[in-house]
Parts: sequence; structure tokens; C-alpha cells
Amino acid sequence: MSLTDILVHIDGSNKCIHRMKAAHALVESFDVHITGVHAYQLYSYPTHYEVAIPPYVVEQAEVQAKEESIAARAMFDRFSQSWESKFSWISDEGDPANVITNYAGCYDLVIVSQFDPQVRETYSRELPDRIAFESGRPVLVVPLSGPRETIGQSVLVAWDGSREASRAIHDALPFLKKASKVDIVSVTTTKEVDLPSADIASHLSRHGISVETQQADAKGTDVGIVLTSLAGECGADLIVMGAYGHSRFRELILGGVTRHVLESMPVPVLMTH
Repeated sequence: MSLTDILVHIDGSNKCIHRMKAAHALVESFDVHITGVHAYQLYSYPTHYEVAIPPYVVEQAEVQAKEESIAARAMFDRFSQSWESKFSWISDEGDPANVITNYAGCYDLVIVSQFDPQVRETYSRELPDRIAFESGRPVLVVPLSGPRETIGQSVLVAWDGSREASRAIHDALPFLKKASKVDIVSVTTTKEVDLPSADIASHLSRHGISVETQQADAKGTDVGIVLTSLAGECGADLIVMGAYGHSRFRELILGGVTRHVLESMPVPVLMTH
């Protein structure tokens, strides 16, 4: 996989600036084209209420949506003016999760933010995992605290031998090839399990990537907690992991590694389903 075409979610929130900074970091590392996508929503009403709703209410909703779109475009333009890269803009009506997922398939990578508990909209919670789960494209999730100055100089890769982990590693190859340090971590929950981290390390070495491997025992602790803790110990500025080894519904209800990492991520996470 090459990294040449990136889609970035743009809205009016303060966290949008963090996504733009993450995009800027990738512009400095890769020769990429950046596309900002803004989804605006017009208020919809049940058919049996349409007659009772004054036309000015609908007009105000349309004006507000247009103003929000203009403000989002202005923010995107302010950042993109300093980029030595090509950039473009998409503005489309609909639920943000649906709009971004629909466009995501035409890009190498999608940048969104970690779920913000202070935002009421349901889509905010669903956005990262829905795009990864439904579009099949790698998603770079930026933490609420924002990215560090670099993204991908020190990478922690979560490896469990699964299809999702394999896809995540191969989607992350552009990052791994540029990284100065790559740690492959296998977290086991039982002593009987022996994960073949040496095999994936040999595979990456044939791509010219030097890695360090380690196997950690969860010792009854949530695997997600172990991963985020190890990311801090390794000084990682990027975590690479597969998303939803079990069904997405099961993990949403019962929790899981993906859910924990998305809720407590200390650095950006690149994940693929």
C-alpha cells in the first residue's frame, strides 16, 4: 500500500484542529493529496408533522447548515494554505458517519477523532469504528488531546495473528518503512498461547523494516490496558492494530480491546478491520 490520498473529517468542533494537525504531519512525511470532507445535516421531520412546521423553521435550518459548511471550509483553507501538497474539498448532506463511510473507499486513509463524551451526537461515538468496520479502509484516529509533533516515528504494533492484525500491519507499511523504531507486541491471556511474532518480524524484515518483538502476559488485566500502557513505555507516537477481532456488536456490548483503546488512547491509532 502507498499513502498518497487521504480523507480528513472536517467540522466546526475544536477537535477538528487536531485532525488538521495530524494531516499536516502526514503532509510533511509523505507526498499526499488531502481531501477535507464536511457532512451537513438538515433537520428532518416526520411526514405527519410537515404541515405544522412553519417554512421559516426549515429555512433557518438550511441557513445554519450552510453557515456551518462555510465555516468548516474556511478552517480547512486556513490550514491547507501552508501545505506543500494538493488538496480538495467535499461537502455533502447526510449523517457524518454515512457520508464519510461512503467516500472512504476511494482513499488510502481516513482521519477522524476519538469519541468526545461531551458531544451529544450519536455519530461521534460511532464514527471511528463504523468507518473501519464498514468501509474496509484504514482509519487514523486522533486522540482528544491531539497528536504529538510526529506521527509514526516510533510505532507500536499489536499482533495476535488475526486477519485484522495482518491487514492493519500491511495498511501501515508506509508508516513502518519510515519509522525509526517499530515494536511488535503480542499480549497473551494464557501461558499456552504462543503467538508467531517472529514470523511477522521476518516478513517485515524482507520489506526492509527492522523491528523488536516482545510478548506480554496480560495476567488477568484487560489486553487494551496492557497495550496502551506498553505504548507509553515504548515512547510510541502511533499504535497500529486490527479492529474488532470478534463481532462489532459483541465488542460494543461486552467491551473489548478495540473499545478500550478507542476510549483511552494516549496517541493516534491506525486501525483496520
